[in-house]
Amino acid sequence: MLFLLASFTGFLLQKAILALASLLQYIPGIKSLVFKQKAPVTYSHKKGLECISLLFSTVQETPQAIPVKLQGQIPKWLKGKLLRNGPGKFEFGPDKYNHWFDGMALMHKFEIEDGVVKYSSKFLRSDCYLTNSKNNRIMISEFGTLAIPDPCKNIFERFMSKFDLPKETDNCVVNFAVIKGDYFVSTETSQMHKVDLDTLESKKKVDWKEYVAVNGATAHPHYDPDGTVYNMGNSYGTHGSNYNIIRVPPQTSQPSDSSLQGAEVLCTIQPENRMKPAYYHSFGMSENYVIFIEQPVQIKLWEVITASFSGKSFLDALSWEPQLNTRFYVVNKHTGQTLPVQYHSKAFCYFHQINAFEDQGCIVLDLCCFDDGKVFDIVRLQNLHKAGEALDQVPLLCPLHIVGTERELHLADQLGISQGCSRPRQGWDSEGKEHRETGRCRSSLPSWLS
Repeated sequence: MLFLLASFTGFLLQKAILALASLLQYIPGIKSLVFKQKAPVTYSHKKGLECISLLFSTVQETPQAIPVKLQGQIPKWLKGKLLRNGPGKFEFGPDKYNHWFDGMALMHKFEIEDGVVKYSSKFLRSDCYLTNSKNNRIMISEFGTLAIPDPCKNIFERFMSKFDLPKETDNCVVNFAVIKGDYFVSTETSQMHKVDLDTLESKKKVDWKEYVAVNGATAHPHYDPDGTVYNMGNSYGTHGSNYNIIRVPPQTSQPSDSSLQGAEVLCTIQPENRMKPAYYHSFGMSENYVIFIEQPVQIKLWEVITASFSGKSFLDALSWEPQLNTRFYVVNKHTGQTLPVQYHSKAFCYFHQINAFEDQGCIVLDLCCFDDGKVFDIVRLQNLHKAGEALDQVPLLCPLHIVGTERELHLADQLGISQGCSRPRQGWDSEGKEHRETGRCRSSLPSWLS
């Protein structure tokens, strides 16, 4: 009885304090003392930026771990490995890459233990890296760079090579992914490399095409709490192209259960134009839904097929079509069914969908968006090596805010142009859940969750 009385008294006291606090804010002079004002957010518009070319230049790998100089202190209880992946080599012999996305994959590892951080890095020994190194020239085409014919071939062989389809790169330069407890580096083709975290050596090359009928997959899969992995990839045939949502089941107790064993196509979505599918780098996922955004950046498949003959890279086959709408597709993860209602907005371009979560019958998306498709050209290396006022003309980020209705999404400028990169980070364990900060673009889609 005394326990219940004490609990009820505590409850009344808590309510009284909240009521008093709400009344104090209306008393002049008290509000500023009691309630801490949130500092306004400001954005720098500094002109004449310094040269940033060192960030996009070739570096040496550090295979032996070295201690890192720290500012401040790392908690003693913090222990683990922080992994990063990105381009680190931009030329072979006299040949230079054209685009930021082309550089050879350099894996980074920060080992944290007992308040000490050690750093090491290693270039992925992909077939692409080894072939280019052996020949001291670019032998395999990348996103924005087309490999030129081998000068050692005779004239006829060089001419006939123009009719060959471009060889798929295994330069897994984009991301680290975890599938059934194994760590992979990935890119936008069907190729991945399984990596030994102790040595950063490639243990095995894995091809999505051997497990599921897709011609490529994104480097940014999503994860359910039980370990189920979701990804997206295109498939091509005489019909043109399709978008496919892929599901990989969680790990079983069977020793023969390989990382991609059991992968299946959960849902197939037909592009608006099957000979000009949209380019996409990522997709969104909430607790119950997969969200795919078909942006008006189209891949002209005919130009991809004839790239060797025409002398154009994959980047040259991308076309920004601002007259088209941006379309949103919502797929039920449990049934594989696409919701019948189509959502669309005015044209925008994106690389990363940061997060998606369900809230009061709606799906809320967090995105990094651009007003147009110029970003693909902006991150050409010739632009990123500029300095001063010339670099001011290279806007790297345009955050937007999206306000949703039932069928149409309206975009409004939220933060304006700012210097930065579309490189959001979010923990895998917080996927599909609301979190405090994204800082970029938000959209709400009614989902009729009932």
